[in-house]
Amino acid sequence: MPLHHVALRVSDLDRSRTFYLATLKPLGYKVFMESDKFVGLSVYSPDFWLYPTKVSDKAGSAEPVKPQGIHVAFGVSSQAKVKQFYEAALYIYISSIVWYGEMNR
Repeated sequence: MPLHHVALRVSDLDRSRTFYLATLKPLGYKVFMESDKFVGLSVYSPDFWLYPTKVSDKAGSAEPVKPQGIHVAFGVSSQAKVKQFYEAALYIYISSIVWYGEMNR
């Protein structure tokens, strides 16, 4: 199940663009597309995205965007793989809750 893409919310899109482009350039990354609302970096196809935590409207005022953390997507070949991924994640999550509960008795 290969990694398909990652999207990050950043507080300063310009500074983040500069930082991530400089650090990912040795891996072959370049700017694939960008606007004032996103930057997409790629080697072959865009797989690393940056989005600002605030988005400006046409009048120039910036509205906060609800934080969404990190978005990570995987490419899969079938619905069965999606189900296997989900069940494994759910099993690990439930196991970690049980383990944490036992450790804190």
